[in-house]
Amino acid sequence: MNTLKILVFAPTYYPQMGGGERSMYELYSRLPSLGINVDLITPNLGGKEFEEPVTGFKIYRVGKKRKNLIAKFLLNQLAQYNKAKQLIKENDYYLVHNQFVLPNGIVSYLISREIHKPLITSEHHYGTGRDISSPEDNPKFVNPIIRFIFRKSDLIITTGLTQDNYLRWHFGAYPKNAIAIRLGSPDIKSIPEEQKLNIKEKLGYSNKKIVFSIGRITTRKYFNEMISAAQIVCEKIPNVLFIIAGKGEDLECLRKEVIDRKLDSSVKFIGFVD
Repeated sequence: MNTLKILVFAPTYYPQMGGGERSMYELYSRLPSLGINVDLITPNLGGKEFEEPVTGFKIYRVGKKRKNLIAKFLLNQLAQYNKAKQLIKENDYYLVHNQFVLPNGIVSYLISREIHKPLITSEHHYGTGRDISSPEDNPKFVNPIIRFIFRKSDLIITTGLTQDNYLRWHFGAYPKNAIAIRLGSPDIKSIPEEQKLNIKEKLGYSNKKIVFSIGRITTRKYFNEMISAAQIVCEKIPNVLFIIAGKGEDLECLRKEVIDRKLDSSVKFIGFVD
């Protein structure tokens, strides 16, 4: 099998915790089995530049931790560009993959054009990685830059309805050069019944029908809508239990909403899980 290589730019990666980091790990750790190797460049916010070989791919952490946000952004861009220039001299990459759109978008675009290879952009968090609830929450100059990067991308990947709608906000319709690759758990039908029972017993609710949700508990994740749905469902199906895993700035507000709705016996919070 011939081995292909892709070059990835990501503004964040483990040990930072989040859906973007998890999706990158799940994707890039599986690609080597398909004959595709990955070099990932990401800012190093904790010290000296170093390389980190992990399962099936290499991580190059570049740049330095800085207090001034503008200096940090610009100098980390330069550090990533310089590292990419070094890597493209040593490797023949099949494509360039830009994660989160804005933070690495210009560097990804420049490198993809230098090596004349396709640019794929994965959209997260309204193109910036910030915890916001609408495109209008981005600074005014940000969305035009993001739109430019989208237009220069050969393929755009979205992972959820929020990202789909963000593309529609930019272009009035879902672009022809975009595809949706959803994140989440495997199809529940593919999980053996015995394994499902073991999971329920581990949680201590083997006699319940469980609706499970996991994520950072913040406004953008719409957990409040899940609580509203829980009230409707539990009135009709008393044997249902809603379990929410995760932590975040809206956790206490969500707990209060559950108590106010008298759902504390039907909605349980189990905190951060790995």
